[in-house]
Amino acid sequence: MVSKMGQMEKRERNRAKRAKIDATTNNYMINLAWGVFAIILLRFVESGFSSADTVLIMPTLMKTLAVVFAVVAVGLFVCGKLNVLNHKNRFYGYSAFSLVLALGSLWIGFYSSIRYFFVGFNPNLANLDSRWWISRGMIVAVAVYLVVMLVWTMIKISRIEKGKKK
Repeated sequence: MVSKMGQMEKRERNRAKRAKIDATTNNYMINLAWGVFAIILLRFVESGFSSADTVLIMPTLMKTLAVVFAVVAVGLFVCGKLNVLNHKNRFYGYSAFSLVLALGSLWIGFYSSIRYFFVGFNPNLANLDSRWWISRGMIVAVAVYLVVMLVWTMIKISRIEKGKKK
């Protein structure tokens, strides 16, 4: 009887450990999916700035999208604060993602002003291809973020497996 209780406790600990590992992995996979989605969106924005037909519309469109993303971020934050559907952390995470989208949209919408500001400090930046100001710099930032989060996820999982993190 005692060994059966010990086995049941061990199974329950292993099940809880596996659930924590699965939750950590799922969180990274969600980040990865949204990161790839953001990279795809940035490539579409870059193509909008590359086309002679849409290059004059894109700054206004990006500023408008920044306002929309900011409103969505505030709405999601309020939903998290009110703990709607008992998913407070999920609402906060999506609110942060929407805020990053709003800031990225503002960066792209005002990229010419931002570029001239930085060129005033370092004239060599004027030689930098404008695609780096519009999309490629942010794509690199997203890729670096995803790699850092992958390493962080691997560390968390190894700590959970060794029983050092609850």
